Amino acid sequence: MFKNYFKVAWRNLIRHKAYSAINIAGLALGLACSMLMLLYVQHELGYDRFNSHAAQIYRVNVSFDGTAESQEPWTSPPVAPALAEALPEAQAVARFRTLSQVLLKTGDKQIYETGAAYSDPALFDLFTFPVVAGSKTAALSSPTSMVLTESLAKKYFGNESAVGQVLTLDLDGFKQFTVAAVIADVPQNSSVAFTMLLPLGSKNKNTLENRWDFDYTTFIRLSANAEATATARKLKTFAAQFYPRDAENDRDIGLYLQPLLDLHLSGIGQEAGLSNATYVYMFSLLAVVILVIACINFTNLSTARSAKRGKEVGIRKVSGASAGELAAQFLGESMLLSFIAMLLAVILAELFLPLFNQLSGKVLRLSLTDPATLLQWLGIGLVVSLLAGSYPALFLSRFKPVEVLKGKFAQSRNGGGLRKSLVVAQFAISIALIIGTLVAQSQLVYIRTRALGFDREQLVAVPMRGEQRVKAALTYKQLISTSPDIVQASAASALPGDDELWRTGVMAVRNNEKVDQIAATFQVDYEYFKTLGAGFAAGRDFNRLFATDSTVFILNEAAVKGYGWKSPQEALGQTIVWQARVKGKEGKVIGVVKDFNFLSLHQAVEPAVFHISRAAISDVVIRIKANRAAEALAFLRAKHAELDPSRPFEYAFVDDNLARYYQSDENLSRVFGIFAGLAIFIACLGLFGLAAFTAEQRTKEIGVRKVLGASAASITLLLAKDFLMLVAIANVIAWPLAYLAMQKWLESFAYRTEIAVWIFVAAAAAAVAIAFATVSYQAVKAATVNPVKSLRYE
Repeated sequence: MFKNYFKVAWRNLIRHKAYSAINIAGLALGLACSMLMLLYVQHELGYDRFNSHAAQIYRVNVSFDGTAESQEPWTSPPVAPALAEALPEAQAVARFRTLSQVLLKTGDKQIYETGAAYSDPALFDLFTFPVVAGSKTAALSSPTSMVLTESLAKKYFGNESAVGQVLTLDLDGFKQFTVAAVIADVPQNSSVAFTMLLPLGSKNKNTLENRWDFDYTTFIRLSANAEATATARKLKTFAAQFYPRDAENDRDIGLYLQPLLDLHLSGIGQEAGLSNATYVYMFSLLAVVILVIACINFTNLSTARSAKRGKEVGIRKVSGASAGELAAQFLGESMLLSFIAMLLAVILAELFLPLFNQLSGKVLRLSLTDPATLLQWLGIGLVVSLLAGSYPALFLSRFKPVEVLKGKFAQSRNGGGLRKSLVVAQFAISIALIIGTLVAQSQLVYIRTRALGFDREQLVAVPMRGEQRVKAALTYKQLISTSPDIVQASAASALPGDDELWRTGVMAVRNNEKVDQIAATFQVDYEYFKTLGAGFAAGRDFNRLFATDSTVFILNEAAVKGYGWKSPQEALGQTIVWQARVKGKEGKVIGVVKDFNFLSLHQAVEPAVFHISRAAISDVVIRIKANRAAEALAFLRAKHAELDPSRPFEYAFVDDNLARYYQSDENLSRVFGIFAGLAIFIACLGLFGLAAFTAEQRTKEIGVRKVLGASAASITLLLAKDFLMLVAIANVIAWPLAYLAMQKWLESFAYRTEIAVWIFVAAAAAAVAIAFATVSYQAVKAATVNPVKSLRYE
């Protein structure tokens, strides 16, 4: 019996090549797209799960107002050892701090590496990082030891053993470190990412004892039987004792536990690979949506062809076939088509995976040799074939043999309502995807072009390295001032686009009350705001003509609001204390600079305090003349070599530094746009098949109309108008759904564009044009057939 079913299914597939090809192509494309998107979703949801004790590991977050809603992923260095003593259930506690980049010397090579980080030896008791050479116990135990990943070790030492080798690193001066261990490369889906680890024991003792330096990440592993809620209560008591509220601290600083498995999609912090959970939900939904569109195609085309198989069903029923046997036969045909589509989908997914990786910024692999993965995709293929094939199978098996043998069914419109509903659903989804793509592109254009509060163009950042970087920055600024291609230059501790901002407590007195807030601190020179091109809301800029300007402060508007002053003018003349908790610098506010975005537009401008100081200056920012970039960079390179021939020249354009915040958005927007286009293409495949079927069903009618004088254009419009009406209904459904979905996505940006009316008009026009073009081909083809042939059609 099954052999006979297969033979019939194969013959039908060969006999109706065009419809079979459309069905297989649509389903294969849908499956391939869903495969790629689900690979991405699995990768994102699988973050940190490679760790053996992942469920027991937590990150310790801080809140500067004592509320869980305002957590930040930082702690100060002495928190970790104090927690290890205070919590009996803490099996391991480790600190982790990344470096933006470090200059590495080996032999005559000098290379900047970007994956360096500081940590404690206990890091290996928390995370599962297999050691491939050397000793895990010796790793980071000495102030001069270091750990390399396997790929970095191979980069510098080839096949030679890296353990025992010495590398020289520029960490406020050149220091030598001995490789104590080599570990396997850190998985891409790890929240703790690095290529080399340096011991925290090599840092200054005072730095590690500063409880107000919130610049470190602390991880803790609890025992298997520990209750996180009980530990959280202990942590609250610990925080109150560790950060007591007193005359120098008027805040309730809180410490909180966040599960490791929640870090990646939580939105708290900026760990390696931090992701927007919205994209995971969107890709999951898109994967399902594309599969649904492909299944709708399959169902529509199968039921549309049902009239052609009516007599076959009637004869089989008269011959004794039951409805169940017929349903099994037609379902088997669907499963055969689905199996072929699945094989084709795997080939397509493998072919397009490199492009998908490039666009998404991931390194994903389609491993069909893994039994679990193989079963997963076979299961999806089976479910799809059942979903897509069940209705057509039941629909065909319920034909009444007397009616179909008399030909009554061929003239009826059974299933027409369902087919129309499915076409509307397809196009509603497709139009919503077009709108989503246009909104995403509009937001990205807005980000790239929005005024940031300073002139980001033609700004070059040149970092200084080594123990004498402050002196080097000031000297370099003087050296480059002789070039006519240099408009302005400034030396500072941080620039826009710099993730390593120093945040500290800054206190003000308002109405005889002390008000403390954590603010980003910028140590600058007198030319900082002139170089950036930032404007002032009140007061004035720093000026060398005022001898006291080395003791005063400038705030941004966000800091003014944080202190509760009603206007920038009210802040002028007020006294603030920088690093109040350690009795730091005190001075008056002389100016309020307009808010400028020095970090991502995903977040609002945070409070910032600027003051004249040379203590932490490490960067020189230079405004160069427009259209003279090549000449200016050559000059800057020459002067850097003159200043410090021992270190290579490095630079970056500030607008490029800022643009990297949106690289993930741009990549995923492109991926989303491509898949949205493919979804529309799949919908059009189904529409093409339905249009061909409709034209075929109305062949005689078309012949009669032509004999009576109807033009090809009027016949084309006649056949197209029904489909265009369905597209119009799809627009009405898609618009509000797309608006709500994209409004939710835009909420992830602190600064966002409005969803313009033209986007909906453009999506509607595109859908109508695509549908009309798809249907018109079949309509014109039917309209140009000789009417004599049409009238003979049966």
